[in-house]
Amino acid sequence: MTAFHHLFPAITAAHVAAELAREAARRKPFYARRVAEGAMRQEDADRELALVAAWQEDLRRMTDPACNSAGCGDGAPPAHVLPWGVRRAGLSREIALRERLYPRALEEGKLTADQAAHRLDCLHALAARYDSGWDWLASNGHPPRWANRHTPEGRAALEEWDAHATTILAARAAPTKQQELAL
Repeated sequence: MTAFHHLFPAITAAHVAAELAREAARRKPFYARRVAEGAMRQEDADRELALVAAWQEDLRRMTDPACNSAGCGDGAPPAHVLPWGVRRAGLSREIALRERLYPRALEEGKLTADQAAHRLDCLHALAARYDSGWDWLASNGHPPRWANRHTPEGRAALEEWDAHATTILAARAAPTKQQELAL
């Protein structure tokens, strides 16, 4: 068993894949019902479904040996068009939502404490991979933190990465701050 991220030693890529598959299966009928009831626009439902599909594709790319041998994010380009920040922010929203809803699900017996912790750990492990720089590009479109520091664009990308990394390291040092990350 190989950990998907060192901060979550009990979570494997297979665990994350199963959780994302469960989430995708849950979202499809839920959003279809919300759209049919007029409680959600179809465009919003499509965007949320595209988000979980992007996470699934990213996970496949993260675990693809060809991608990993080429370096994080330097392998096959994604088929989706969602920027890193959108994918990471969506993951933050999903984690925050579950942290609000799981206590009630536990009280109602719909979920055990171990199930809730495992599901959250799967998403936190995926978020940690993103936060480690996987597939990250600066807002100016320049490459990850190892960008060419001798160009203005490369320096701007590096400064943006440093700001992100500082926020993540501070949150990891104070785990109660994890839900406050607005990435």
